Amino acid sequence: MKILKSKRGVTPIVTTLLIIIIVVAAAVIISFLATNYIGGTLSETEKKTKQGQIFISNVALKQGTNDTLILTVSNIGDAKVTVDKVYIDEAETTVSGAGDIAPDSTRIIEAKSSAAFKPEKEYKIKVVCTNGHFCTENWTRR
Repeated sequence: MKILKSKRGVTPIVTTLLIIIIVVAAAVIISFLATNYIGGTLSETEKKTKQGQIFISNVALKQGTNDTLILTVSNIGDAKVTVDKVYIDEAETTVSGAGDIAPDSTRIIEAKSSAAFKPEKEYKIKVVCTNGHFCTENWTRR
């Protein structure tokens, strides 16, 4: 027992300094890991949120026809989209001019219906892209 009484322990000042060093080191490591994790997550989110956003800016009956529409489709998103199909009242149409639309660009598309458009009747037009995005517009032949 005499041996244990003669040894001195670590002084309170040294103990306090050791605790401060351990806490600071832990804080540096945690902040480094958190910064890398959050930075990686944000860049993945930015990649995922870049997408095209289309809308039909104009619809007109093609001159000299009563079954073909001229659609002006605009992409206001920040990624390219590819127009694939056009539906009129849920029926797929024959499409001319479908294809890629760059961001902040427009494309003219012709959609030929299987039947003539009747005056004063409202039609629902749906433009669909290859990535699943779509837009709809109601149009009435005047």
